[in-house]
Formats: sequence, structure tokens, C-alpha cells
Amino acid sequence: MPENLPLISTLLLSLVLSLLISQSYIAHYNSIIDEYSSAFRRLNNAFRDLMDDMAGAMSIAEKFKDINYNYDPRDLESAINRDGRNGTREMMEIFEDLIDITRRFYNLTIEGP
Repeated sequence: MPENLPLISTLLLSLVLSLLISQSYIAHYNSIIDEYSSAFRRLNNAFRDLMDDMAGAMSIAEKFKDINYNYDPRDLESAINRDGRNGTREMMEIFEDLIDITRRFYNLTIEGP
């Protein structure tokens, strides 16, 4: 028994360390999954706001049928922001968040926690 003690203690230490490392990975993965889920939930509202902005832009496009219509860039800006939300900007922010989360996930799988 005494001759196996260093081997057993080494194996137990390896097991404990691997459990601690795996718990760290699990915590990081869960955090990243929560961030992905949050970003995808935000996509629904951002897409709705983007479609609202597109509808506003289409209403301006309809005005071009009138030959006396004088386009003002502020018309488009007011159509996009009439509900107080800029869908295009929201979508860009979400995609930037998704890229950042993906980059962190990639770094976690390559470099570890």
C-alpha cells in the first residue's frame, strides 16, 4: 500500500483539478449561453423596429410620386425615429454583441477560462 500512495495521491489530485477546471468551463459556457439567449431575444424587438422604420421609409418613397415633393433628409430621419427607436442601429448593436460573444466563446474553447 505505501508504494502506491504517491500514485493514488497524484491521481486524486488530478481528478480534483480536472473537476475544478470543468466547473470553471461550465460556468463560463453557461454565461455565454445566457448572453446568446439575451441577444436573440433582443433580435425580435429590433427586427420589429427595423420593419417599422422600413414602413416609414416606404411612406416617404410614396411621396416621390408627387412631382412637387421636395425631399428633405430630415423626413427620413423623422420617419425612422417616429417611435423613438432606430431599428437599424438596434440590429447593428445586437450583431456587434453577437460577434463579441462568439469571439469570447472561441477564445474560451481555444485558450480556456
